[in-house]
Amino acid sequence: MSGWFRRKQVRRPNVQTRVVRARSVGRQSGLVGRVGRVTVWATAFLLGGWGTAVVYWEARPLLAGWFEIREIQLTGDDRVPRHEIMKLLELPPGETLLSVSPAQVVAQVESHPLIKEATLTRRLPHTLAIHITERRAAAMLRGSSLTLLLDQEGQVLSVLTARRDSGLPVLVGIDPNLLILGEPRAVQAAQVGIKLASLLGRSLEGRPEVDVGDPDHAVAYIKGMRFQFGSTLFEEQLGRYRQLGLLRRADIPDQLEDIDLRFPGKVIVRKRG
Repeated sequence: MSGWFRRKQVRRPNVQTRVVRARSVGRQSGLVGRVGRVTVWATAFLLGGWGTAVVYWEARPLLAGWFEIREIQLTGDDRVPRHEIMKLLELPPGETLLSVSPAQVVAQVESHPLIKEATLTRRLPHTLAIHITERRAAAMLRGSSLTLLLDQEGQVLSVLTARRDSGLPVLVGIDPNLLILGEPRAVQAAQVGIKLASLLGRSLEGRPEVDVGDPDHAVAYIKGMRFQFGSTLFEEQLGRYRQLGLLRRADIPDQLEDIDLRFPGKVIVRKRG
């Protein structure tokens, strides 16, 4: 009789499986939503870009009239004639502030040998402003047949006549023709000489002459003194000499000295006959 009243077991549904399926469906619907939003934004971006291009193309004649370059302002041109810079620009007729290429204009202006740097500014509605930084003379290179005027970077500015003396520091030991051709070792030697001449000019009164035939062992002449330098930093070598200057003996004259700075930690001073 007890078997008749036994409750029939009913299998319960797997609740955990339903939860997992629900989560999976939720993730899929979220992914679909994100893809849809990305598609909408991409389509809007493409349509907007296409519309902008169409509007610009149709409005080009009007924009050309609004922003056509009618004036070019030059500043910083102290030594370079304006007509030489204008010849380098060669802007086509009808060029506008929107169509002009700043990089191209800057490159054209900087191709002039006396111009170190150029910057460009658009000034609405019709002005193109160009500011240039000219190369400044820093030294003169004296050769057997040529004398060149150089800037701080060792670039050739001009050829000097035999009678013209700029009063700048003098470099020797470099073939002027190699420097005109831009030979790297000649340019590097000129930069070494210009740097050393500048340091000597700030430390001692007078006009230095620097022999950079061997840039690693430069020799400089100033106020009757000859300085021999090694391959270490010029600032450190001159610092040693300045320290010695505070301890100089009275019997060592101020002129006709040979100062040897080639050896680390030493300053060798010799009297020159």
